[in-house]
Amino acid sequence: MSQSFLLSADAWRACRAADPAVDGSLTRMILESAPPIDCPSVYIRRVFRLGETMPSSSSLVLRDRLLEAPWAKHLTAEQLVRVEAETQVIKYTAGSVVFQEGEPAEHWLGVLDGMVKVDTVSADGRSTTFIGVSSGGWLGEGSMLKRELRPYEVVTLRDSWIALMPVKTFDWLFETSLAFNHFLVRQLNARLGQFVAVVESCRMQSTTAQVAVCVAELFNPTLCSVTSDALRISQEEIARLCGLSRQIANRALHELQAAGFVRMQYGSIHVLDVNGLHAFGRGVELRHDAPRLVVDVAHPH
Repeated sequence: MSQSFLLSADAWRACRAADPAVDGSLTRMILESAPPIDCPSVYIRRVFRLGETMPSSSSLVLRDRLLEAPWAKHLTAEQLVRVEAETQVIKYTAGSVVFQEGEPAEHWLGVLDGMVKVDTVSADGRSTTFIGVSSGGWLGEGSMLKRELRPYEVVTLRDSWIALMPVKTFDWLFETSLAFNHFLVRQLNARLGQFVAVVESCRMQSTTAQVAVCVAELFNPTLCSVTSDALRISQEEIARLCGLSRQIANRALHELQAAGFVRMQYGSIHVLDVNGLHAFGRGVELRHDAPRLVVDVAHPH
């Protein structure tokens, strides 16, 4: 009776190096029977048995993205295998509640593809959005470390692939991986800076400044994957993340365009100056000779 094994990304690359005949068009490789002797033992996790449905190509690609997360790059082979074996990758439709406010923090959340908002709803039904987290971002480590009930809810803004790492896996990495701890320190520091910027813009600056901070933080390289075409966001989504009406957010975007920070075209918003957006959000005038970080944000049709 044959069994099927799913190679991790590292093991697949190692097999490719050992045997160039391996099909290079696949990100993962399914092997019938036992794995070859010359394949390193870094991999091998059986993910389905005879009669079970083989995972879709989309979910396999997203699992590769899990292993390429910044915190995973310096894990040992043993740690990578356990992380992949115990972390779920689930697709949520737009508007799904991934975490509910007040529930135990039992998973660390990663946005492999898509976008979520972190918000809370008051007793009288008023909703406040704290932050948005785009592709490549991870959140919820504070509640995991403090063993507290989750003080917010997490809702998908669009169809999203979400990774959920169980608390036992998170704790094991926290106890065994110095590199993972270094990542958490950088992440928590960046998140603190993000909340300081959001609070400052809300209490001391204009609604245009709030929009500037919101857009800029979606391109924080410490908190998400920053690429020229990785993020698609609509004006309506920006309004939701800022806690503003679409009309006010649209007016703010036009003001930011007039200031040279963004350029709006039909079906798209181009972010021209992330540093300028940060400075504008804090009421600081950016020097003309300061370096600019240029990112292109596509607007979904």
